[in-house]
Amino acid sequence: MGGDGEWADCEYCGNNGHVERTYFRYDVKCECCNDRHFEIVWHCNNCEPKDPGIRKINLSNQEKHKKI
Repeated sequence: MGGDGEWADCEYCGNNGHVERTYFRYDVKCECCNDRHFEIVWHCNNCEPKDPGIRKINLSNQEKHKKI
């Protein structure tokens, strides 16, 4: 996890102000994130970032039909 400062609404409490960007990475090949999938959450200093799980992902047809 790592953060960059931005001005936006916190995804957890909704307050508008300085937020951090936290990345959650997953061991899933995808076409949307340049190989390994990740999700980003924007949160204020008062809210702790929580793993959102995979919210949206673009998979190739080959990956969609691969047996797990």
